[in-house]
Amino acid sequence: MLWTFWPTSSHLADAERREMLSSGREELFRNRDRWARTYLKKAGLLESPKRGFHRIIPRGLEVLKQNLERIDVSFLDQFAEFVEFRKMRQARPEEAQALEAMFFLARSATKPIR
Repeated sequence: MLWTFWPTSSHLADAERREMLSSGREELFRNRDRWARTYLKKAGLLESPKRGFHRIIPRGLEVLKQNLERIDVSFLDQFAEFVEFRKMRQARPEEAQALEAMFFLARSATKPIR
């Protein structure tokens, strides 16, 4: 599962990982992780074959091969499925930031994500 791997291998301090959303209901890191995975799934880059498991699918592998500096909402807008998802709901700024934060953490990891 992405959540259990990234926080331990990232450059985030414990205090940063424990930072709460302004609502106080959830950790900011966990929230951003959840939104990043949602965005990647809606763009057709990632799938969840069962709860707690995530897999990069062929389209996602093609994106990884591009060795991009960042993946953000404007990049994901090239995928029709993602555009449709965004039309269904107005994206909040913290959701867009989530994707960027998770992409940074994934690139800084030293082990493959399963």
